Amino acid sequence: MYFIGAMKKYIVFKGRARRAEYWSFTLCTVLISIIVLEIDIKIFGYSIYLQQSSLLQNIVSLIFFLPSLAVSWRRMHDVGKSGFFTFVPIYNLILSLRSGETGDNEYGPDPKVNLTSEN
Repeated sequence: MYFIGAMKKYIVFKGRARRAEYWSFTLCTVLISIIVLEIDIKIFGYSIYLQQSSLLQNIVSLIFFLPSLAVSWRRMHDVGKSGFFTFVPIYNLILSLRSGETGDNEYGPDPKVNLTSEN
């Protein structure tokens, strides 16, 4: 599963991440955040309308911060851009939707070709 693979590489900023890895990780983190928010509301009685900071939600955000940054960085590498493009608001979304470069690039081997080495 891509989510677990991304979590294992939570501080790996070298290499490339396929679209499937990036978007699977993003989907899982959003779903986990929604579930934790619901649990947080039920336990602590917070309401989304009160704009209060929730304890569990903050913990989950801290847990996913570095892995999210790392997988985004590697995703930018897959499309042939520097990881710093992660911080360019709209352009990084456009880049993350693009297909990665075919074959090796300056950031590493093509992850589609090297699928067997990850499993």
